[in-house]
Amino acid sequence: MMDCQTLSVALPLADTRGCFSPTAGSQHDSSDECPQSFSEDKFATTRRSVHTATIPAPLLLSAGQFPLRFGRYELLRLLGEGEMGSVFLARDTHLDREVAMKVSKVVECHGTIDRFAREARMMARLEHPNICPIYDCGEADGARYLTMPYIQGRTLAESLSEGPPRSRHRIAALIRKLAIALEVAHQGDVVHRDLKPSNIIVKPTGEPIIMDFGVAKALDSGASTTLHGEMLGTPAYMPPEQALGQCDLIGPATDVYSLGAIMYQLLAGRAPFDGRIVTVLMQVVANEPPPPSQFNPEVDEQLEAICLKAMSKSINLRFATAVELAESLTEYLANEDACVSERVGPQSAPLPLGNGATCIVKP
Repeated sequence: MMDCQTLSVALPLADTRGCFSPTAGSQHDSSDECPQSFSEDKFATTRRSVHTATIPAPLLLSAGQFPLRFGRYELLRLLGEGEMGSVFLARDTHLDREVAMKVSKVVECHGTIDRFAREARMMARLEHPNICPIYDCGEADGARYLTMPYIQGRTLAESLSEGPPRSRHRIAALIRKLAIALEVAHQGDVVHRDLKPSNIIVKPTGEPIIMDFGVAKALDSGASTTLHGEMLGTPAYMPPEQALGQCDLIGPATDVYSLGAIMYQLLAGRAPFDGRIVTVLMQVVANEPPPPSQFNPEVDEQLEAICLKAMSKSINLRFATAVELAESLTEYLANEDACVSERVGPQSAPLPLGNGATCIVKP
């Protein structure tokens, strides 16, 4: 097996099978067994800066060459690609268990390496069953990495691409769980900033898990790690203040909007705004989304009102916190199910927030 020498190269694009497309200016062999045609991903995470990759040589040449040794880990296959890192299924040879390993692929540029390390620290201080925990963080063969549980399931994006929207009750219950998990993050002074269907894995049991805090913001850091005017996030799910690069306005309400946009897509079967990146950004800032019921007549008024309030362009008109969104969905679910409503009665219902804490939801 070849040594893990670290190379600084222009990073080629890769799909989940590990097939690389050439970067600009590179030679492309038309006989490549895995030719790719990449269309513009209008919902991909958007950044202003272009980075250079620093990845151990075997990772760049890994297509069809697994397993690979990487420090104490054995890389088994590529799971996915992001702008800040590649995610692999790996085996921890010390503890003999499978993990998901995110390997950084950026050199220091506008604090991006620090941002990758902060992701590990922020994930480590969040504890909730619907937030992916972290196992390990370190550096091997010249590249930084962090490891997490390997979660069986599909992303919410994959589920959306395979069929019509789910039942209203299931959508409300799913968003409620995510809102409670986000409240835990917000109480820990962490804002996700890139919440979207592809960052949520749904386990076979139906439990949603929030992933990828790579562009999260620590509210207690005392200083913003994002340059003024730099846009981080995914256009189709970001609120106006984020689209405009107004970093001082980024807070819990930012994640509330993103969760509302995800709820919109589950209800309507489509994203709130569509088109090229610039078109989507203009709509996010200036236009109100069509009511979800316009695309799905089965959406009732109460659930639609909750969704559109979460997506209000004005921060002051949104739910002030994620737990307020959860409260509204709890009330909606109680009204939907008379048996549950009778059982709850006038009592307040506690929502578990993790770390032994609870949040009382008013009836």
